[in-house]
Amino acid sequence: MENQLVELYVDIPPLQMIYNTAFEPHYREEPTFRDSQWETAVPFNVNNFVWYYSEELDVSGWGAKGLTFFPTGFKVQCAPVYRALGGGYLIETTIITQSPFDVENWVNGEIGNQNRLDFSFPAINQVRGPYSTRSKTPLLDREDFLGGLTTMLSTSTQLPATLAAPVNSVEFSSLEPTATDRLYVYRIITVANSALQSVGQIEIPACRVILAGVPSAEKELSYIMRLVNSFKLNQSDVGLI
Repeated sequence: MENQLVELYVDIPPLQMIYNTAFEPHYREEPTFRDSQWETAVPFNVNNFVWYYSEELDVSGWGAKGLTFFPTGFKVQCAPVYRALGGGYLIETTIITQSPFDVENWVNGEIGNQNRLDFSFPAINQVRGPYSTRSKTPLLDREDFLGGLTTMLSTSTQLPATLAAPVNSVEFSSLEPTATDRLYVYRIITVANSALQSVGQIEIPACRVILAGVPSAEKELSYIMRLVNSFKLNQSDVGLI
């Protein structure tokens, strides 16, 4: 497999929710989807409007052979139909990192920072507002996000009711070579509803997250430095030389 192109991928299940301001919390998963492993990123907030799914990829086999993984491309394949509440929008962010990403810490830090989560995305941290409102736990750096894509979707009077379509999309993959033994995949959904909307449904389709790349040997000093970085990022067991 050395020096050959490979594709790593994770399939993420759909998220279907009921929104009702009479509930506490306001968002609840559809009963048939409550075992989907989606979690809320604001668990102690009545308006739990941010949800995420996480998965891990074990790539320790390359490390055991002393190989570095050189990413060459990142892609997210989604089913085509999203549904949101009229007058509102969704923000979908999908990432692959070489270290665990604390979604709840990032979300709550940005919410506390003048409640402008939509001004930021992972790997481009906000600095607005007083220091006391910023996240206290260090977040990951740009190079840790091997793959990243964030998309805004919105409803429109020109489309069938509740159907949401992409408005803007930003790709922020670093494609940084890595000697980590484990990769982490996250899909984060943020819902922003119209102030007049009090009940409805949100539907996020299934998707496949793909990271292509080439495992290859590199000079010993370069590889050692990548191992050092992996240990710094709290990996459990990186490769052997």
